[in-house]
Amino acid sequence: MQTSMDKLLSKVDSEKCVGIEISNKSSSIILSCPSSYCDSGFVHYPPSPSILPGTVEHCKFLETPATDNVTVDHCKIVEPASTAYGHVTHRVTFIPPTPASGTEGVLTYKLSGKYIIAIFFSNPYSMISHRVDFLLKIYTDTGKPIKNVYKEMKDESDSNHFLSHCNSGNETQTFEVSNDNVRVLATMTNTTKAVVRVHILDNNVGKSDDCRRHSSLPP
Repeated sequence: MQTSMDKLLSKVDSEKCVGIEISNKSSSIILSCPSSYCDSGFVHYPPSPSILPGTVEHCKFLETPATDNVTVDHCKIVEPASTAYGHVTHRVTFIPPTPASGTEGVLTYKLSGKYIIAIFFSNPYSMISHRVDFLLKIYTDTGKPIKNVYKEMKDESDSNHFLSHCNSGNETQTFEVSNDNVRVLATMTNTTKAVVRVHILDNNVGKSDDCRRHSSLPP
């Protein structure tokens, strides 16, 4: 997809939303089998079934209107999408929304091999009592339910002790997590229509357990 995340969000009729743009700048890493969970809000534009090297993909999460009393299934599975790498399924899990609570959840992708990249995001309805926040994590795939991943990352975000916790603050900053094979750089804007930009790169500098800061994302 070539449309910028900003243009996509400009067309969204929502006071609080989060758009995630993932650029795969690696030479051989393939992101696949996306899964998302929203504790508040819902998936408006689902993530791509796979993100190949040299490609950019987008997805959008919107707040649930406070007047929306529709009961949503706790687990909804989108039909498998056929790709050159086989059939993959995007699993989307919902719980009933809290009125006017903004957009909060987690998006995961399987990386090449046994690892998963998880992106926690929160764009609250009230910035007075809550903060715009995001968290990056790379972990070994053990089949853990996505709801559990969300809860763990939410607790890490609230406790403010997890080393890769990244609070966007008042300005967009760039943060990094990595393992032996992949580096992940990301930013999140502190705006009502927040944009998370993620870059996937080959890791040539070894593992980083802390959350490194950079002045900007690489071109």
